[in-house]
Amino acid sequence: MRNRIRFIAIVILIVCVALLIVSYISANGRGRTSFGTDLGADHAGFYTAGWMLNHYPATALYDRETQNRVHHELHPHVPADEELPYVYPPFVAVVFQPLARLPYGWSFGIWLVISLAFYAGGSLILIRHLPFARRDPWTVLLAMLSFEPFVMECWQGGQVSSVGFFCLIVAWYLDRRPESRFASGLVLGMCIYKPTLLVVALPVLLVARRWRNLLGVLTSGVALGLLSLLAVGSDGCAAFVDKLLAFSRTATDAGSLELRTFKYIDLNAATRLLFGGPGTGQRVVFMVLVLSTLGIILMRTARWANDGDRRNLIWALVFLATPILNLYVGIYDGVLVAVGTLLLADAAAAMSSLRRETLLAWLAAIYLVPWITQPIAKLAGVQLFSVLLLALVWWVCVQKTGDHERRPLPDGRCS
Repeated sequence: MRNRIRFIAIVILIVCVALLIVSYISANGRGRTSFGTDLGADHAGFYTAGWMLNHYPATALYDRETQNRVHHELHPHVPADEELPYVYPPFVAVVFQPLARLPYGWSFGIWLVISLAFYAGGSLILIRHLPFARRDPWTVLLAMLSFEPFVMECWQGGQVSSVGFFCLIVAWYLDRRPESRFASGLVLGMCIYKPTLLVVALPVLLVARRWRNLLGVLTSGVALGLLSLLAVGSDGCAAFVDKLLAFSRTATDAGSLELRTFKYIDLNAATRLLFGGPGTGQRVVFMVLVLSTLGIILMRTARWANDGDRRNLIWALVFLATPILNLYVGIYDGVLVAVGTLLLADAAAAMSSLRRETLLAWLAAIYLVPWITQPIAKLAGVQLFSVLLLALVWWVCVQKTGDHERRPLPDGRCS
């Protein structure tokens, strides 16, 4: 299958890069392409935030009316009723200030390079330190680069998911040794730029009693909080908290901001699609699914925490469960799933009940389903990617992984 996988991945990458080049050539100075779409659609929100810090008082960053007006001034082709709210912490806008001093096309082009560097760098770290991936590094790298949540949603969409992807991989790598676990926590704490990335990792670290990791996360959080305070002051930070809470209410109930639920893969969005909107029944189903899934993950964590052979299995569950056990996670954050599947494949040596054919079926489904999940979600109200991830997490948790079940291979290793 190696040659087929490489061929498919290369074709996808060629088509995507060709479309990106055509979009760039045909785009006007404000980022409107000949396809009628925006160049790096989500990048426009980060560009607007950086531009506002460059030209407005910091307290205006989270003012809805000002933000909306500036966004339409910078991107006049955007429909008048369309909003792209900025709900990230102030320090993220600080990072985009230099890019917002450039013309939009140049800004997005530079971000494409930065985003690709983060994603490729994280992928190479993963490949280098996973025996499963080292057997065929080029096939694994091509498959990861052509993964739909990255190449279409994150990279071409101008999202920042590749940063969280990189930080979580580095945190996993540093967690391998006790002496580097504080550093692992420091890097993991960088994910506070999007708190939803930590909703599974923090409870897992707490149950596993990884106090050094948690101290590192806390240290990073304090440092980034101080940076935000210096950037926008106490009023700006308070405005960010209000904005975040308001967006959370919109994600869990009907609000003034309309969310494109079909682009979200968390269980909150998936159940809203299934029930036709928020409601009591939807909230009950959502809470039951989240609490039961998180509960079994934490039980497995408590059981495997002191077993070095199960470390990758625990991290695989973190990467796979984070996008679904959440309130609002776009499909672009599905890049974490690619890491989870590779860690799962590498941990398969400790799971004698895991058949090779079954694992290959899971990997194939994870790679293919994101390409069709959004159209199906729009038409049928079923987010297939969320269902697939939930099923995979439960499947991993119910596998038998006792040492007595491990079978020796001819070379002395275990399988």
